[in-house]
Amino acid sequence: MAALAAVIEIPGLSQFFGCTPLGPLGWGIAVGTSLGASLAAEHLPNLVEQAVPAVGWLGAEVSHSQELITSLLARDEAAPTTPAAVAPLRSAGD
Repeated sequence: MAALAAVIEIPGLSQFFGCTPLGPLGWGIAVGTSLGASLAAEHLPNLVEQAVPAVGWLGAEVSHSQELITSLLARDEAAPTTPAAVAPLRSAGD
């Protein structure tokens, strides 16, 4: 982070990389968003783990969705894909 700050703030170096030095508001936004993202990445998984048991239907819904996706993928894998097998299907639909 210090190297990035140096590249942005040192006048000759920032011009070489095409940067404009940031003011206090820009630095506040940059530091605030990086801090917020770091804290969210650290704490959000724990909050989700605590929230999922509180919403009982969510687990069943996810399980049903996984079963549905698995069955659809299995059906697609069993479908004919060679041109000879697909040709009668196309002519029947015309």
